[in-house]
Amino acid sequence: MTQVMQPRYTAIVLTDDSRNELIKRFPVNSPWEVIAHHMTINMGSAEKGPAVAMLGQTATMMAVEFGGDHKVIAVKVETNVPSSNSIKHITIAVNRSMGGKPFQSNQIATWTPLAQPISLEGKIFEVGQGDNVLPIK
Repeated sequence: MTQVMQPRYTAIVLTDDSRNELIKRFPVNSPWEVIAHHMTINMGSAEKGPAVAMLGQTATMMAVEFGGDHKVIAVKVETNVPSSNSIKHITIAVNRSMGGKPFQSNQIATWTPLAQPISLEGKIFEVGQGDNVLPIK
């Protein structure tokens, strides 16, 4: 019997081109771990949040600010897609050796405007364990 993977969160999952653009613009070295994967819409299933009717749709974002500390770095994004986070963002990298975790991007206190905003694109999906995109039901 196959076990169905449950959604950990619902998000705009970046296209490979958008992810690569963020990594190119904000390179990090060890011990930093690159994330640059998604903008969270809500934790759990899309049914628990505002994006249930948006699953599978393409979404655009504009990275407009950069922030971080010794544990996490992220870009603040503008998009018409709702998010349960008070600051819409994409975590670029975490420093796990300093106790960094992706959720700490929600706690960044200082943001700096980007000289050149970055246009990003992704698709709205539910995401399971290991950041695996789940099939749309």
